[in-house]
Amino acid sequence: MPENKPVRILLYLLAVKYETSKQSILKGKEKNLQETNVFPAVIMSDMDLKAVNVVFAFLICIFLVHLKASTASQGCPPGFTGNNCSDIDDCMNVTCSGNGNCSDRTDGYVCECQDEFYGLNCEIKASLCTPNPCENNGTCILEQDSFKCNCTPEYEGKRCETERPRKIFTVKLTMVDRNYTSAYADLTNFNTRGLISDLTEIFTQFFRTAFAGFVSITFREFFPGSVGTIFDATFAATSVVNETRIFQALARANGTIQLRFETLGMITVDNGLSTGSPTTAPTGWSKLHNNG
Repeated sequence: MPENKPVRILLYLLAVKYETSKQSILKGKEKNLQETNVFPAVIMSDMDLKAVNVVFAFLICIFLVHLKASTASQGCPPGFTGNNCSDIDDCMNVTCSGNGNCSDRTDGYVCECQDEFYGLNCEIKASLCTPNPCENNGTCILEQDSFKCNCTPEYEGKRCETERPRKIFTVKLTMVDRNYTSAYADLTNFNTRGLISDLTEIFTQFFRTAFAGFVSITFREFFPGSVGTIFDATFAATSVVNETRIFQALARANGTIQLRFETLGMITVDNGLSTGSPTTAPTGWSKLHNNG
């Protein structure tokens, strides 16, 4: 017998009705039986107890048959239904937008599209710009029998497939209020790593505030002269920064809170691509320049 709550509840109610009718027959209370309205036709003919048993058993069988028919698909895996768990035709109402043929699969379907169409339901017509041949958020523009990609500022190439090279500037400067130690010659030394951490925080905050598109800073070398250093400042390709602007910004910030009151001596900035001389100020120039 099915082990589910609806069946148990209904069988319980039938049993209650059955017991009520049985007791009424045994006591000869025909009037009460008529009021229950369970089996009016049988009651009218003075059905005996055995007949009542047969009728209730018959009704229970009828109920179970209908219950099985209505819940048969509940035991089927997804994509199947009915008494025999037959495969559901998922292509029944699928047209594939009129541009393909539907292929029924277990618990789903696949549209096999005609040429020039694609998509879940073959709803999209392919063209030179559809789907978009431009990479990295580039915009496709039709040009007669061809197309052109308008790239975002960060990318270039026919399909915007190449990232534009970042701008890297090499900065060489001295910090006159610091004392050089021979340990700074080794970039892996713990003293040097501590200095790099301190200076990275200072100059990263400075460049982020002064210039849009700042990416990172990498220290390459330390040398005597109070403490001198050479580092690379990297910026996005879209940044409008150049060596002159970096030099001028460092000169203005010299000895101020923008550089955490770091006093700079010599400042040299080179973009690594120029054939001319780097932008340079001699030792003490920036400090004297700021003092007027």
